[in-house]
Amino acid sequence: MFRTVKELVDIANREAKPIHEIMIEREMNVSGLSREEVISAMAKNLQVMEDAILEGEKGVQSTTGLTGGDAVLMKEYIQKDSFCPEKCF
Repeated sequence: MFRTVKELVDIANREAKPIHEIMIEREMNVSGLSREEVISAMAKNLQVMEDAILEGEKGVQSTTGLTGGDAVLMKEYIQKDSFCPEKCF
């Protein structure tokens, strides 16, 4: 169907559809799922990602304590405005 972002944009322009519609249709063709099933699966995936972010922000540590806590440090760093001179988020 497409191999590059440019090809995807070209398809969207040619078909006069937004990129997200092209991708939903592609997933329907590949998976054989209905539009509703694709969107439901996407919603579940989004929820898993959002839950993972919330869990990571709690400062999860490994059993040994050697790894973990980076999400909390990154969030604090970004919130101090030292991550970028202007608000990025």
